[in-house]
Order: sequence, then C-alpha cells, then structure tokens
Amino acid sequence: MQLALRVLGFRGFCNFEVGYLELDVGTVAAVAALLLAIASALFGAKYKQAKGKATQLRDLLDCILEAAKDDEVSEKEFQKIVDSALRLMPAEG
Repeated sequence: MQLALRVLGFRGFCNFEVGYLELDVGTVAAVAALLLAIASALFGAKYKQAKGKATQLRDLLDCILEAAKDDEVSEKEFQKIVDSALRLMPAEG
C-alpha cells in the first residue's frame, strides 16, 4: 500500500511546481514515530520542569498555611517561607 502526497515545490519568484511524492506506509510510520519521539522528549522535559515548579509552589503554600495556623509567624517560620519563595523564583543573571 502506498500513499501519494501532493508536493508543492518553489521554483524561482512566484513560480510553483506541483508534483507527487509516493511513500509507502512503513516510511510514513517511521517518520510519524520519529516526530512523536521528538515531541515526547521536548514536552517531557517541559512537563518535568512544570511539575518541579508546582511542587515548589505547594511547599511554599504549605509553609504559609503552617505559619498561619497559630495567628503568629515566628522567625523560623518566616525564614522557611522566604527560603521556599526564593527556590520558586528563577535565578537572575
């Protein structure tokens, strides 16, 4: 089974050439698998980064809620909140 794709080629200024490119199903599957592998690598890294930021945000909110339980923020609790906030912010430079 073959798949015919219409190919539009650019030849010079405003001069187009139309042709057909025949690909078999195995080639199409290999190209699709390659594109999916690249996409999963890129999005996997972004997901891991976003998950790390979400974890840091959860830790910051946990520190704030823990400090708010007794209606007073001790120096230790305040430092814990500041440290969590600094880990969440991107490094400058």
